[in-house]
Amino acid sequence: MKVIIDTDPGVDDFIAISLALKSNKFDVLGLTTVEGNCSLENATLNAFKALDMVNRQDIEVYKGLRQDNMDNSHAIDVHGNNGLGGIEYTPINREANSEGAIDYLIRMVNTYPKQITILALGPLTNIAECVKKDKCFSKNVKSLLIMGGSASKGNITPYAEFNFYNDPVSAEKVLQADFENIIIFGWDVTNKMPLLNNYEEKLKKANGILPKFIYDITRSMALHDRLEYGGAIISDPILVAYLIDNEVAKLKPIEINIITTGEEMGRSIVSVVNESNIWMATYADQQKFYSILLDNIV
Repeated sequence: MKVIIDTDPGVDDFIAISLALKSNKFDVLGLTTVEGNCSLENATLNAFKALDMVNRQDIEVYKGLRQDNMDNSHAIDVHGNNGLGGIEYTPINREANSEGAIDYLIRMVNTYPKQITILALGPLTNIAECVKKDKCFSKNVKSLLIMGGSASKGNITPYAEFNFYNDPVSAEKVLQADFENIIIFGWDVTNKMPLLNNYEEKLKKANGILPKFIYDITRSMALHDRLEYGGAIISDPILVAYLIDNEVAKLKPIEINIITTGEEMGRSIVSVVNESNIWMATYADQQKFYSILLDNIV
């Protein structure tokens, strides 16, 4: 399976990238970065760090779009001041490919029509720009998996999930485009996947630098989420786990609309329907998810 990961690393993005590459289930063609959990610069540095820690320096990183005109805020309280829990590390001595994320995504999707699955783990800024720039883009994507939205409550406001809130116009544009298959994992499902103490201990005690680094970078998330959810909520790796084993989640076809302005900006209005090109996870199996994650990471 050919995969491109569009990402704003971000602690859970870092784990998702690591899981995708450690599983050896996919041909990860490249990483494209977007502003969201942290600045675009930090997102790009963190993407290189993820690749370096799984010894995949062969994979290129393509820098995407900032949101300079958006009223967005980085998730410093959750992901720390650098996107990886505030854990300092020596930056990897690599630079993003000169091509840039938008041109790269369009070129690859047109080169391999109906063959590429895109994992969109951050705001949908890059994906919306691809839709705007190339009318064939959405039709040529095999599947688009999105971490975003919620069928119930939000996590950045009472109404909105962080990724859709940060760029609701792009979310609306992507969801209205003619992608053949969109699968959404919303906050209302991913927040039921806390990194509980027994999972933390397995990471902490494991051999190797990767699980210990993942344990360290989840500390800021754990502090943020522990009282309400019992542990760090690592949303993004669930999408990778679903690609590894579809039995990890149950989906339903939906219609979805995004509120783009006002107090409820970023809110997802979701209705279950009989047929749709858009599917949303309604349940995820916590035990199966963490089994997939730990079997590959530890």
